Amino acid sequence: MKMMGIVGLPLAGKKTLFRILSNGGKNLIKRKSGEIAIAKVHDERIDKLSSIYEPKRTIYADMEFTLAPSLEKDKKGNPLGELQKVDGIFIVIRGFSLYPGEKEDPKKDFDYIYSELIYFDLDMVERALERGEKLINKVKDANLPRKIEVLKKCKAHLEEEKPLKLLELSKDDIELIKDLGLLTLKPMMVLFNIHENDIGGEIDFPVEGIPYDVISLKIEEELMALSEEEQKEFLADMGLTEPALTRIIKDAFRALDLISFFTVGKDEVRAWPIKRGTNAKRAAREVHSDIERGFIRAEVISYEDFIKAGSEKEAKKLNLYRLEGKDYIVQDGDIINFRFNV
Repeated sequence: MKMMGIVGLPLAGKKTLFRILSNGGKNLIKRKSGEIAIAKVHDERIDKLSSIYEPKRTIYADMEFTLAPSLEKDKKGNPLGELQKVDGIFIVIRGFSLYPGEKEDPKKDFDYIYSELIYFDLDMVERALERGEKLINKVKDANLPRKIEVLKKCKAHLEEEKPLKLLELSKDDIELIKDLGLLTLKPMMVLFNIHENDIGGEIDFPVEGIPYDVISLKIEEELMALSEEEQKEFLADMGLTEPALTRIIKDAFRALDLISFFTVGKDEVRAWPIKRGTNAKRAAREVHSDIERGFIRAEVISYEDFIKAGSEKEAKKLNLYRLEGKDYIVQDGDIINFRFNV
C-alpha cells in the first residue's frame, strides 16, 4: 500500500483533511511511526463488476495518509523528516481569509513550503556528501565514487533553489541516493482549500510541474456527518455529482503513478493497486506470495472487453481472454485470474 504525507502551514486545513480521510477516525490505524488514515479509492469499474457478479465482498483499492507536524514560519526545528518515509506529498494551501480584511496569499504560502522542502533536501545531500568523501579512501564500495558525483550534481541544483524532480537523473542515479528519502524527488500534489462560497467559481493557482486540486474541506466535513441519501441531496443542491474528496483520493492515486488490476468472482470483486509498469509475476504477489512463487500463467481480459461482452461466459465464447507470461506488463483495468502451482 502506498502512503501520502500531508504537510502545510497552520490553519490550512491539514488536520481537517486527515480527519475526513480517516472517516472521522473510523478508518484510523496506529503504528510506531504514528497514526495512519486509510482511504478507499472509489472506482466505478469495481461497482460495475460487482453489479455483474453480486459477490459476498466488494473491496476497493486503499491508500494511506499520514499527517506531518505543522510547518511554522520562524520556528526552530524541521518537521519535514516525517515525510522521508512516504511515497508522495500532499501540500495543503489555505485559500480563504481567517478574519475580515485579511488577504490570503496562497502562492506565497506554497513558495515558502516548497523552499523548505528544497532546503531540507540540500541539508540531507550535504551531509551525505560529507560522509561519502570521508569514506572514499577507507571502504571498498564500487558505487561510492558515482554516488558522490550524483550528490554533487544534486547539491549544485538545490543551491539554485530548484527541486530535484527538475534535475535530469537516470534510474541508476536515483537508486544510488534512494536511501536519503529526498523530498523533492517524490510525487507531489497541491490541495487548494477554499471557502465554501467559492465552490464553482474560477480558481487559478498555477504551480509548474505539480498537479493541484481544489476543495472546500468545510463542505467535505459537513458531508461526512450525513447519510448516503442526505449526501446526494446536499451535493445536488451544490450542483456537484460526488464529494470532492472522492476525486482528490483518485488524483493522489494517479500522482503516485498507481494503477489497479481486478480479481472477480462470486466470493469477492477486488481492486489491487500496483505501480505502473509492474509485470504479471510481481503483481501476483499482491494477491498472495504463494501465487508469485508458483506463477504459471495469467489469464487476462481488459475491463473494456469484459463489459462489451457483458459476462464471463460470453467473453470466453468470443475468445477475449488471453494467457500471458510472467513478463507481461499489467495494464490498468486488467481482470486477471492467476494460474499457479506450489
